Amino acid sequence: MVKRVKNRKMTLKQRLVLGTVQLGVEYGIANSEGKPDQVKVEQILKTSLDSGIVEFDTAQGYGNSEAVVGRGFSSLGAHKNIRIITKIHPSLNHEDDLTITNAVDESFERLGVSNLWGLLIHHERHITSWERGLYSTLRRYTEKGEIKHLGISVYSVEKALEALDTKGISIVQLPTNVLDRKFEDAKVFEIANEKGKQIYIRSIFLQGLLLMDPSTISGKMAFTAPLIRQFHELCRRHGYTPQEVAMCYIKQTAPKAKILFGAESPRQVKENVDLFNKEIAEACINEIRETFQNVDKKILDPSLWNK
Repeated sequence: MVKRVKNRKMTLKQRLVLGTVQLGVEYGIANSEGKPDQVKVEQILKTSLDSGIVEFDTAQGYGNSEAVVGRGFSSLGAHKNIRIITKIHPSLNHEDDLTITNAVDESFERLGVSNLWGLLIHHERHITSWERGLYSTLRRYTEKGEIKHLGISVYSVEKALEALDTKGISIVQLPTNVLDRKFEDAKVFEIANEKGKQIYIRSIFLQGLLLMDPSTISGKMAFTAPLIRQFHELCRRHGYTPQEVAMCYIKQTAPKAKILFGAESPRQVKENVDLFNKEIAEACINEIRETFQNVDKKILDPSLWNK
């Protein structure tokens, strides 16, 4: 049976982060509700705040996410009670001081804030720009107290380890889920803890693929159906839903990492909050580790789904 975790509110404040890519673009293979309008955006943000969530993740490259989130928080009068993380658009010249400064200042304006909890490099390839001027540009904001943390969003273990070893980077965001455990296997979470740096985990539902009914997966995605069916059968044997296992596996195996989730409706916010306050048995965790090893990269990397 599912057990409840104590100290619910404090746990939420410390670990759950609302990702807002869905608020700026249509996102996710299982997205049936589409991009929400401004009214629904504000309902989503309010439900998150009412649930104890105080951190929100966005990016310059997420369509108009920064703008709708900024308007939403302004309407709710909530700017003083939140922590916002955004990311530099990957198409920009990261070594041009004026380009980056203008982009960051525009993010402040769109979000309607005077400070950010975090600013991240959006693509790992730009870590090469860190010592070629980017860190000097961004450090001005941290020295003035306008940005609390600097970081990077990565895809590979190699770049995660490089980032954790880079002066000035205190946040590393990366994808991890029950099928994609390369960072867990490489001890990235333990290394981050030792270095006093914060991991943010994204893609815990693999853009919704892990939660889809395998019988409905067809066409270009049909190749994923057998593995998703196997995952669902494992969940059923242990008496959990796929949602419970996908969330709780990450929560329990990376206990000091923050966890991002997305939502297209207030209902989905509540569902994820409820999921977070549950636990799964160690036997389920162990079977996941034993069953899903060396999963095909084509399944794990959404950028390859159309190829």
